[in-house]
Amino acid sequence: MAHDQVMLAVIDTNPPPFHAEPCIVEWVNCHAQTLCLDAKWDATQCMVNEAQAAFNAQLTISTCALEANLEKIREHHNVQLAKA
Repeated sequence: MAHDQVMLAVIDTNPPPFHAEPCIVEWVNCHAQTLCLDAKWDATQCMVNEAQAAFNAQLTISTCALEANLEKIREHHNVQLAKA
């Protein structure tokens, strides 16, 4: 049937519609589904990368704050020991 459409397209400017050939419709649907899954995967991967970057930035900030707090605790502890 696809061969017939190609022949008609070559000899006629008004070939039958593509839905007349179920294989073409099936291929288009399969290809569209594959592209949709690829797009969803790309979007998910992008969000994972952004979340990882945000996590790493927050981890750095939290680590610096924790280290500063621990240093203040050590200094306070040393002062208390010196007074004792």
